[in-house]
Amino acid sequence: MKMSAQEIERRAKNLAECEVGWWKAHHRDQIKLMTENMTKLYSLQFGLDMKTARNIVISRVTAALWHNVAEEEEDNNKEATSNYYWNKVNENLFQHFKELLNAQK
Repeated sequence: MKMSAQEIERRAKNLAECEVGWWKAHHRDQIKLMTENMTKLYSLQFGLDMKTARNIVISRVTAALWHNVAEEEEDNNKEATSNYYWNKVNENLFQHFKELLNAQK
């Protein structure tokens, strides 16, 4: 089904608001709000129900939190420690994308 120009505008606006919302929440270390915005984003973007979307974004939120630690360690010239946390990021994103792809079957 083709969307009208108004529907495209409305959906694009909602998607952008959710995307910026999770970025801001991540920057402000507001984990609950980050999860809520990313859940709405995934529901809108991928047509997932909110419960499924929330379950899928948990591993991405976790990856984002490990990302913060990895960057901090890297900024402090602690390469071995930062690599450990970058591996945690990768593990969580792998799980995240696997769950997302399974939900879209």
